[in-house]
Amino acid sequence: MDVISAIRTTRMGRYQWFVLASLACLTIIDGFELLLMSYVLPYFPKDFASTTQKGWLISAGLFGMAVGASVIGPMADRFGRRRLVIIGMIANFLGMAISSVAPHYTWLMAGRFFTGLAVGTIAVCVVVLIQEFSSFRQRNLAMGINASGLPLGGMIAGFASVAAINAFDSWRYIFAIGAVLSFLILILAIAVVPESLEYLFARDTQDSRKQIAKTIARLGKTEIDPDALPAISTPTGDGNRSEGVRGILSGSLRQRTFLIWLTYSLLVAGFYFVVNWTPQLVANYTGDPARGAWAGTVISLSGVVAALAFAVIGMLVPAPRIAWISVLLCSVSMLGLGVASGVEWLTLAMTVTVGLTAYLAISANNAMIPAMYPSKVRATGYGWALGVSRTSAILFPALVGWALTYVDSSVFYNLASLLLFISALVTYLLWRMTKPELEAEKHGKILLEDVSTDSTSV
Repeated sequence: MDVISAIRTTRMGRYQWFVLASLACLTIIDGFELLLMSYVLPYFPKDFASTTQKGWLISAGLFGMAVGASVIGPMADRFGRRRLVIIGMIANFLGMAISSVAPHYTWLMAGRFFTGLAVGTIAVCVVVLIQEFSSFRQRNLAMGINASGLPLGGMIAGFASVAAINAFDSWRYIFAIGAVLSFLILILAIAVVPESLEYLFARDTQDSRKQIAKTIARLGKTEIDPDALPAISTPTGDGNRSEGVRGILSGSLRQRTFLIWLTYSLLVAGFYFVVNWTPQLVANYTGDPARGAWAGTVISLSGVVAALAFAVIGMLVPAPRIAWISVLLCSVSMLGLGVASGVEWLTLAMTVTVGLTAYLAISANNAMIPAMYPSKVRATGYGWALGVSRTSAILFPALVGWALTYVDSSVFYNLASLLLFISALVTYLLWRMTKPELEAEKHGKILLEDVSTDSTSV
């Protein structure tokens, strides 16, 4: 049995779990970056940034993530996943350092963009590597465990903000803590994160063959024949010409790609509104910035529970089905959070519910999307899904920052609820389109390489 088939069909070993744990640490950086600004905003001096400028600071990070995911991340299909992870972590460290010493709003905005650029690149490579190093049966379990790194990173950002404010009474030290965390995880990535085997086989050089042999030895699977060559999946009928953006917009992948872009864009817009603005809005209601930080921590803690719940449920239920149901529940919860504004106990209950359902939906989508694409365009497909979705989410935080001076915040919770409802409908359509293929996979009637060009393979 070739090494890639062994990874996909046999029980995951100690080395695979070790690799996945290191990738989850990289996801912590994504979560830290995602919620960092929501904790920092309440502590800005009044003359540092207006409400509208605060919205643009959030959007700058999202724009950087979009560019990183859609422009730099897909380069992993050409230059390798590991290399881009390391470059991304170096850039993330530099972006955090720039933000910590930013003398004014413009410099901070540049730092946020640079950090977002790095995080977008890292996010693509991490999810693709998890797909390629996990078995088919335990893939959703691995994705769920990795997804818990997102809210864990948010919780670390919350604790870092409280510690920095209490110790130094300055928001700048929150970014300094982020820089230190980034440096430590950079060292971990250099030491542990392997290169994609599918990328190495496609490259087929003397150096790549050495790396493959080293990884095979570390896997320690007796089922592996070191001389067996895997069949690397390619899009049906397109061959090597399908690599790159044209590959995900051609043939049977075109319709699926556009549906993914639509549903994920709507989901991310609603999700980013919740995680970035809820702490600020709670602080506004109560007049206490600490209450805002507390609300953000509650969302993050709910996210950890949701990610681990997906890890368990995903072993029994296909990710697309989990995705559309969780997005629909999040839409309903968002309406409840808008109604609860100003009622402390109800706000807490609905914040927990929104956090649970939002992170569950993100976890399910992150498991669902990469597996819809063959290996040669997997980073491209997932990267463009991230890039398009985060681009669509750029204007929403800025719009909220501008409009809060004119309308009540409940209006935006209602709008976010509508976006999520549409997302649920589109995800349901994707699920119905691929349900026959998923059932066939469940009973082992279709090989993963065949399914990956025209099914969810989840």
